[in-house]
Amino acid sequence: MKAVAAEKSGSALPGENPRRTIGFVLSVAMLIAAAVTFLAAGVGPARALPSYARQTGQPCAACHTAFPELTPFGRRFKIGGYTLGGGDWKGPPVAMMYMPTFTHTQSDQDAPPAPGLHTNNNIVSQQISGFIAGQLIGNLGSFIQITGDPTVNGTAFVDASDVRYADTLKLFGKDTIWGIDANNTPTVEDPWNTTPSWGWPQISSDHRPGLRPPADPP
Repeated sequence: MKAVAAEKSGSALPGENPRRTIGFVLSVAMLIAAAVTFLAAGVGPARALPSYARQTGQPCAACHTAFPELTPFGRRFKIGGYTLGGGDWKGPPVAMMYMPTFTHTQSDQDAPPAPGLHTNNNIVSQQISGFIAGQLIGNLGSFIQITGDPTVNGTAFVDASDVRYADTLKLFGKDTIWGIDANNTPTVEDPWNTTPSWGWPQISSDHRPGLRPPADPP
């Protein structure tokens, strides 16, 4: 899994100050270069695709419509415990995601949003995630995400994760899926991926200005 996020508030460039303009252009160029390098490194055979796609042999569009919402096939895959096969991948069910962000605002912030950053035009490695995602053994599968913030906070934690065991049986003559689910985030188990833990925005800058109440008049 790969994602590149960029956020821009306002539409004006800092054209009044040539030094700020040059800094802004260089920042954008650095972000584009990093994104191209990262994406180019991921181009290759099937082993470079996300773990679910490798396991099932299906493209991402087979499970997702407007990300992260799921198609009927995607819902069946999730309800079935992330264990459906069909691909030729025999390795471990792992994947990674790297998310750099560039945050530019029309006006400088009053203070840097975090230690080591600037009042504007910040490029950071906002998130690096590792996933154990797919069939673990038999009818047991997972969506486990370990997330780190290497630039600012230097932290790592278990992000929204879901582990499922699923099997089938006949109930009143009908095929029925039953199972057990364990997760650390309420609603992450939603088969439609539409409830709060999957809510909008899926990706945004952590260093954009927050909303503040207006200052009292002098």
